[in-house]
Amino acid sequence: MKTHSLLLYLFAALLLLSGCAGKPVDEWTGHIEPEYKKLDKQAKWEWQPASNQWQYQDVEWIPPHLPAGSTLYEPRSIAIHLKADPKLNAQLGEPRTLLLKFIQMSNPAELDNYRHSSFRLADLMAADSKQLAPDFLREGRVILSPDETKVLVFDRVKGAAYLAIFAGYFQMTNDASVRVLPIPAVTGRTLAYENKKRWWWPFARQPFKDSAVSPAGEAARLKVWLEIGEERISSLRARAF
Repeated sequence: MKTHSLLLYLFAALLLLSGCAGKPVDEWTGHIEPEYKKLDKQAKWEWQPASNQWQYQDVEWIPPHLPAGSTLYEPRSIAIHLKADPKLNAQLGEPRTLLLKFIQMSNPAELDNYRHSSFRLADLMAADSKQLAPDFLREGRVILSPDETKVLVFDRVKGAAYLAIFAGYFQMTNDASVRVLPIPAVTGRTLAYENKKRWWWPFARQPFKDSAVSPAGEAARLKVWLEIGEERISSLRARAF
């Protein structure tokens, strides 16, 4: 009888330890697909180029909002796929390299001092933007060659609520060279639960999934697909997760 009770106790203990072996694992890696697909069921927001705004895709009736100043630092949370035209930045019929700048901002109002003047935009491209205004939090730069494809992954800095994109064409204009993406908020982000492997408990060898809800109103992660044309940013598609 004692042996039987002991075996039952050990079996119950193994079940409990097996359940405790699970730990939340975030499956986001910053990977971005080389092509923009028509549908991604994991996306919470879809960027609408025609209206220049986000469209909410989730099941909630009221989209979440991102309170001012609430954005936290998150590594590898902005993934960008760049594709350059073969005639990129052509001058006298000769394609040339192009400088792109990405600025994370807490507020886009300061951009109004630059975006409507070609000379001011050129000044912005040449300067370290963090020295120009306190709302410019961090910048990243990349030089793109004609017909080149590149993938960039940025850490999102604390306080960033917008991502501004600048293409340094010979003649910069607001319409051709500047794009601004607000960073939307998400709720109910689903994580995976992954079991630690335990040699003595075969049912815990394979990962399993369940739901775990992140804090409400956190900043979304971005996937951005940019086509950089000969004289202008020709296409911007984006999803937020």
